[in-house]
Amino acid sequence: MPEDLLSAALEQAEGTDAAVKSAALLHAARVVACTDQAAAVRMLDRGIALAQELPERARTLILGNAICLAAAVSPKRALELYAAHRRPGPFDHAIMALVNVMATHGHIDTAIAYLNDPLPGDRFPFSFLGNLERECRDDATRRKLLEAAIAAWEKHHPDPGPGPDHFAAPAFVGFFSRFWQLLPREQASRLLPEILAWARQLPPEPSFPTRPPTMLLPALEALHPKLAQSLLRDDPRLAESLAPAQPEPSPASEPAVCEDAMMIGSCFGTEDDEPNSQIIYMTEALATDFKAAFDEAFFRYSRDVEWQNHAPKECWPSTNEFRNILFKAGQHIAVAAAKYLDRIPDSDLRLLSQIELCAAIAGLPQQAGNTIVYPARKREPVWIRAAAAADPATTESVEDTTHRDSGGPFIRCPKCGWVPRPEDRWTCHCGHSWNTFDTGGVCPGCQYQWKITMCPACGQWSAHSDWYAAK
Repeated sequence: MPEDLLSAALEQAEGTDAAVKSAALLHAARVVACTDQAAAVRMLDRGIALAQELPERARTLILGNAICLAAAVSPKRALELYAAHRRPGPFDHAIMALVNVMATHGHIDTAIAYLNDPLPGDRFPFSFLGNLERECRDDATRRKLLEAAIAAWEKHHPDPGPGPDHFAAPAFVGFFSRFWQLLPREQASRLLPEILAWARQLPPEPSFPTRPPTMLLPALEALHPKLAQSLLRDDPRLAESLAPAQPEPSPASEPAVCEDAMMIGSCFGTEDDEPNSQIIYMTEALATDFKAAFDEAFFRYSRDVEWQNHAPKECWPSTNEFRNILFKAGQHIAVAAAKYLDRIPDSDLRLLSQIELCAAIAGLPQQAGNTIVYPARKREPVWIRAAAAADPATTESVEDTTHRDSGGPFIRCPKCGWVPRPEDRWTCHCGHSWNTFDTGGVCPGCQYQWKITMCPACGQWSAHSDWYAAK
C-alpha cells in the first residue's frame, strides 16, 4: 500500500471539521490495521471520541457507521458500540452487517462467539450462513458455526411461511446437509429426524431449486436408511428431484469468466428520487474513465449542495458514489487510480475517497455505510425555475405561478411534447451532468451556453429556447 497516499489523507484530516475528521479516522483505522493493529485501535478510539462530541444527529449517524468500521479493527469496541447504538429490525440486517464485517476482516471466531450469545432481540442470521461459511478457515471453525446455528434453531425454528424467515429455513437445512459429518454421529443422528419433520413443512421456494427434504437425503441414507426409503416411497416428488438432469449441449468454448462490475446509483426510491441503480462492467468503466459513475456522483453532489444537506458529509449520497469509484478503480489499477481524485469537486469528499482508495489497494473488502439527506430546502418545480431563467423580467411569485391555470412559460419537447422532471440530467462536453433547464442551458461546469438540447424521449434536437412554451 502506498503509505504516502494514506499519510497525506490523515494530514489533511487534521485540518477538517470534527465530523469529517472523525469519519476519516474511522475509515483510515481499518487500513492501518493491515500493518499495525495497535496504531489502528488508537486511531479508531480517537475517531469514536470525536464522534461522541458531535451534535446528536451527526453523532448518531457517524457512530452508526462506526459500528461496522470498528468491527474491522477491534470487535470488542464494535460490540460496545453495537450494544449502545444498534437498531434491531425484523430482517436481521444489523446483526448480518456486524458479523459479516468481523468475518471478512479475519475475526470469524469473534463473530461466531457473538452468535452463540447475542444481545436480546438479535436473532441468528440463518440466511447468512453461506456467507459466513466462506470465511471459515478450517473444518473446526465450520463445526463451531454449525453448532451455533443448531443451538439457535433449537431455540427458535424459523417460520416456514412468508416473512423474515422466508430464506432462513432452506438456508439452515442446506448448511446442515453439507456439514453434518463434522458433528458427532450421535448428535447428527438425533437431530436429523426432527430437522426433516420441520423441513417437510417448508413451502417450495423458487430461489432454492432443491427442496429442503431432498437436501437431507444423503444424511438420511447414512444415518437413517429406513427413514430415507420411507420418505422416498411416501413422497414421489423427492424421488423425481433426485433424477439427474440432462445437461443441455453447449458449444465447445473456453470457460466463461465472470467479469467484475460495479453498481452506481440507488436501488431504493424516496419521495424525491426514483430508483435508478445500474450495473456497469469494469471493462466499460475503465475504458470510459468511469464516465457514467462520475455523472451519477456529480448529480448526487449537486443535489447534496443544492438541498443544503445537513447530514455529515460522511453520509452524503454523493460521498458514497465517489468512494465507490475510487475503490473499484483502486482494485483494478492500484495507485494509478489516484488520478481520479482531482475530479471530485469537494475537498472533504476527496479526502474520504482517498482513504477508500487506500483500502482497495490494501486488498480490503469494500465497505459501505448509511447515506441520508437532511435537506434544508427542497427544489422548486423545474419548469418554474427554468421559466424564470428564460424570462428574467417576470415578476410573478412562485406561489402565483404554481397555481395558475394558464399563461406563463413551461417546459416541454417541441417535437414530442415530453416534459422533463427535476431528476433528469444532460451531460456537457466537459463531463458535467446537470438539469439543463435549471440554468437556461448554461453548463455550471464550464459555463458553455447550449443553444440546442436533445430530448431523451424522442432523441431529437431542438433549439433550447423552443423548449419554453405557454402553459
